[in-house]
Amino acid sequence: MSSQSRSPSAETQGKAKAPRLYHTKSRNGCQRCRARRVKCNEARPTCANCHRHGVSCVYNTTPQTSAKPASPKEPFPPPGSEHVDLLAEYRPTRLPPPIDDVALQHLLSSMESENESIFEMPESKQRRMLELRLQQNFIERTSQTLSACHNPKVRNAWAVEVPKIGLLNDNVLYGMLALSALHLLNSEPDNQELLYARQAYTGLALREHRRAIALLSSGNADAVCYASTLVLCDAFACLQERSLDPWSPPSQWIMMARGSGSVFGAAFDKINNFQTAKIMPLVEAASNLTIAAVLFADDNRRGLEHLLGQEFSSEVWDEETRQAYEKALSYIGSIQRAVKSGEHRLAICRRAMAFALLSPKKFFTFVEEQRPRALVILAHFFTLFSNMEDIWWIGKVARREIQGIQRALPAEWQGLMRIPLASVGLLSSS
Repeated sequence: MSSQSRSPSAETQGKAKAPRLYHTKSRNGCQRCRARRVKCNEARPTCANCHRHGVSCVYNTTPQTSAKPASPKEPFPPPGSEHVDLLAEYRPTRLPPPIDDVALQHLLSSMESENESIFEMPESKQRRMLELRLQQNFIERTSQTLSACHNPKVRNAWAVEVPKIGLLNDNVLYGMLALSALHLLNSEPDNQELLYARQAYTGLALREHRRAIALLSSGNADAVCYASTLVLCDAFACLQERSLDPWSPPSQWIMMARGSGSVFGAAFDKINNFQTAKIMPLVEAASNLTIAAVLFADDNRRGLEHLLGQEFSSEVWDEETRQAYEKALSYIGSIQRAVKSGEHRLAICRRAMAFALLSPKKFFTFVEEQRPRALVILAHFFTLFSNMEDIWWIGKVARREIQGIQRALPAEWQGLMRIPLASVGLLSSS
């Protein structure tokens, strides 16, 4: 795992460049903000985020600045009509999956190289011990906490099969190490070695994933599927650390999720033998997420109708708008039904994580435009995580996002926020 051929320092020799992290707002931020991929205001000696969390703030000694070279785009199938039945029956005779072009290009551009050196991690006993710790943590702890890992086959895939895949595929290996470092930072926020490793392995994971996508084939399809899932998990985990002053839509998570979903679908279609494919435990565990008639049933909106029933003179409203809101609410309602039926909460996490992939693209356009009704519906989505603070990659994301949305909404829309606010204990006693 720590051989010279995979040494980050060796890989950065010559003209190798560091990939852009999930945001593009700061190249010279402190180590903590860069490792957690949140915007840094670069205030010295202590940036706003580190001051808010009461932790040490460390900057690189030599900021890097340069222009980003142009890079070719990889060919992908043209976008298809929007639907949800992406992997049902493993799609042996179905059409190719729909591709979200905008989200896909966002994902690919986030992996492009810049003239910015990543932290070098020279071959040493210290590095070998760090990698061993990160991998052991992933196998023993991180792999047990991911979506759908209540399912023994899914848990075995993450704890046993994925580490094996990582030995032959650097995008998976570095993705594992990066997510494991983020997991450990949850309990050791001041550990500079982990911050250092988090940034380095995140950069390497994105770079290697881009290379793997460019060479997508049946030979690396499993690895690309798993690496895309790691990107999805990582992007959601980073919501806990993003700046909410002022609140803005979680665009990075939405775009990374939809882009990863498109890559996953393209990679899945490269698989030749479903009997031996290592990704199948995850696909089979998500079989209840493939039928649009179930996910978007009108009955799912029972109890949520009030979110569509109020008219505001300033609101843009037409048939396409109505359908986008109805589908998003129906999907949220389908998750609420699963909660009421007693479904395991890691299964609920899987359903909720798919919200950004399966809900209408138009709805997320409205979120990006900060249309009040879309934000209210998004707040109701985050209520699904209100009792999951003990899951490390979720934490206080529900409370933070709901509170941020409330502050961003006009006064006339505040009445529709009662349920989300109550779910996280923010409802005023008045």
